[in-house]
Amino acid sequence: LRERISPTDHSQIHFAYTGNVYKVQNFEKNIVEISKVARNYPQIRTIVSFVGGSFSAQRKKKMNQLAEHIDLRFIDHMLRKDLDAFNQDVDIFMMAAYGDIKGYQSSKIYYYISMKKPVFLCPSDDDVMEEILTDSGIKLDNLRGIFEAKTQSRIFTANIASEDTLNKYSREAGTKKLEKVIKTVTNSASNMHSTQVK
Repeated sequence: LRERISPTDHSQIHFAYTGNVYKVQNFEKNIVEISKVARNYPQIRTIVSFVGGSFSAQRKKKMNQLAEHIDLRFIDHMLRKDLDAFNQDVDIFMMAAYGDIKGYQSSKIYYYISMKKPVFLCPSDDDVMEEILTDSGIKLDNLRGIFEAKTQSRIFTANIASEDTLNKYSREAGTKKLEKVIKTVTNSASNMHSTQVK
């Protein structure tokens, strides 16, 4: 993205999702819900960006048809150094449930938590993604609130949870959980082998 979009620029608001998008993720609903609110704030330029989403031409066309009062952007690729700067300028990150799948969350959720910016989860999984975003305090419940903040020249921030809560979702905590799972599986396999040998 050549144009720099700053969260301190109150004349515009920037929603973004970075990474792979799967067919079961209904990001069309994100666009519909954002459009419903954006139409009431014509003075604010609403930008919705998908970086690296690998959308089909047909799906892009459908999403563009749904995007009313929205500047919709599809960016196929971005260098890591550029992506980091891009994410700093995002107002709101977006996520979407993986269809009807329960118990699964993308590792991206932990990156978004580390950024400490609001996340618009739509549609919700009504499960672990909703729980983690709510617990960490970055789930955006009031979409209109971000637009209102812009009209009042305020920076809309997430209601971040305590550091202890955030630490539960850190990369380090995730690594420890994974180590624990691997250890449990290894011990279980070892015990089964021992029993069979006897």
